[in-house]
Amino acid sequence: MNLAESLRPLTLSDVIGNTHITKPLLKQLETGTLSQSLLLHGSFGTGKTTIVRCLATALNADVTELDCGSDGGIDKIRSLVVDSSRYSSLVAPKKLFVLDEVHQLSAAAFTALLKTLS
Repeated sequence: MNLAESLRPLTLSDVIGNTHITKPLLKQLETGTLSQSLLLHGSFGTGKTTIVRCLATALNADVTELDCGSDGGIDKIRSLVVDSSRYSSLVAPKKLFVLDEVHQLSAAAFTALLKTLS
């Protein structure tokens, strides 16, 4: 484990800064009104993945990460997102899909992803 991983916060309350993101998420968790999907954007190193991992901890959720920049074809989206979203998790009650570099998805992969979300 490197230094950045050892210092990474584990809960949304532990995140320093980014209150414009963590505060609404904590409120949604308290009231049980969490959105179906979230879009986090920003420069490299701003804490997007950390916030998602903290959210997964709060939800006791499985996290599936996909780097669409290097592996964003239709076959990968179908196998990872579409097929795995059909079945409930045996370990956790919820699933989180993190799609990094989603703008690099192929058109067919993006269509398959949208069909899953609808």
